[in-house]
Amino acid sequence: MPAARSTPTTFLLLLLAFLACTAQSTLRAEEHYANLNQSLHEYQRRQFEQCRKTLAAIHTMVDLEDYKKKVRRQFQKVLGPWPQRTPLKPVKTGELERDSYTVEKILIQSRPGFYVPINLYLPSGRKKPMPTVLSPLGHAPPGKAWSKNDNYQARFINLAKKGYIVCAYDPLGQGEREPYGAKTGNHHQVQGYQCMPSGRHLAQYFIWDGIRCLDYLETRPEVDRKRIACAGCSGGGALTNYISALDDRVTVSVPTSWITDSIFLTEGTSGLHPESWFPEICAEHAPGTRQLLACIAPRPLMIIGNQSDPLFPPKEMKAVFDDTRRLYERLGIGDRVAYANVPTRHGFWGPARTELYRFLNKWFDNPDAGVDEGPFQVETEKDLYCAPEGQVRNLPAAENVYSLNQKWMKQLADLRAERRKSLKPQEYAKYIRCGVMECTFYHPTRTKVRAAERKDSESSKQTANPKKLLLETEPGFWSKADLYQPQSP
Repeated sequence: MPAARSTPTTFLLLLLAFLACTAQSTLRAEEHYANLNQSLHEYQRRQFEQCRKTLAAIHTMVDLEDYKKKVRRQFQKVLGPWPQRTPLKPVKTGELERDSYTVEKILIQSRPGFYVPINLYLPSGRKKPMPTVLSPLGHAPPGKAWSKNDNYQARFINLAKKGYIVCAYDPLGQGEREPYGAKTGNHHQVQGYQCMPSGRHLAQYFIWDGIRCLDYLETRPEVDRKRIACAGCSGGGALTNYISALDDRVTVSVPTSWITDSIFLTEGTSGLHPESWFPEICAEHAPGTRQLLACIAPRPLMIIGNQSDPLFPPKEMKAVFDDTRRLYERLGIGDRVAYANVPTRHGFWGPARTELYRFLNKWFDNPDAGVDEGPFQVETEKDLYCAPEGQVRNLPAAENVYSLNQKWMKQLADLRAERRKSLKPQEYAKYIRCGVMECTFYHPTRTKVRAAERKDSESSKQTANPKKLLLETEPGFWSKADLYQPQSP
């Protein structure tokens, strides 16, 4: 969500500024924005319009590359510094032989002790490096083993039968990566909040896993490095958007059941989780939906949505696509972007898979693969396990977000202690204030506080004390306030 533009610690200063005002402003339309939520929404709306203007000004590949550098730089600032590219230490823990493909069960370490379980689907009869699909997953509890409803396994198996290698891996909190012992899904809340004071965003863990899976795929001789797609749905659609925007090794991108206006994501009605909450998400170079889609250009991009999806509605998705299509057309590559709105609810259902097959076949020059799905047999969750008892926490020296945050916070505490010894008290206080401002994306303004009496049903029922006020703490941000004054001088 966007960063708030003021903090509780500034209340006294705001009150003093208010008392310093010699006259109260006359409020007109501003009365509509008399609370923080409305003020933030209007602030985002202004950012959103500027974002669209900035994108509309891109006409050449030089313009595009300059824009991408700015968005990626801002995204990196939000995510925090990448970890080191430590050895992956891949281990093959099993294999399933099927009639036209094999499923290898693999564990890699995206960071030391941070295990990523992978099911690698390999077509049989391979004679040369093959096109590959990195498949980040959504929020189905069994992760890569999901076989009901929109059925992740159906996609993996049919892609393998059509001649595509598939790398399906569990995200945090799904499948074999539930850190708390039960499928609680608390990685979205508990771990997301734990990351906030560390300077490492929870999304960094999700994205880095995908980047390290790409690193692993490059070690496999079966993989054609020039033909790697990324395709995922819902939370996997978000990761497809993020990974594709940041890593040019993804040559074709198909985000599904995710794309919508960033301002819609922050309104509380969508399926947004902490790993997708980014400060200033609507700003012109922030990691918002439109901005990151632009970072995928000029590579082929297909957006797939669902007609009956309240989380990511067709209207908003089509609006984002239209702007993205116009960008591709201005660059002379309009044939590389496509949109499909399939008649299903949220998820990667059969009609969406058909669109995926068609797009991959086109751009990976695989016309004989077709788009139909033949008969297939899904595996049990247990048969696809990579780790003992189906949980990476059972592996020696296994880490999770909580344990890694603990170590990093200890390092930060030690650094603060050393700095406190080396700095004078005033210098140390300044250092801490700067750190708080950087973490909260808080930028103080020097404008005067405007004030006016509230003219609403609430204030009309009150006596003169307290006085019901509206305060404009900075341009465009209005808050309600009560001013208590002594009855006698």
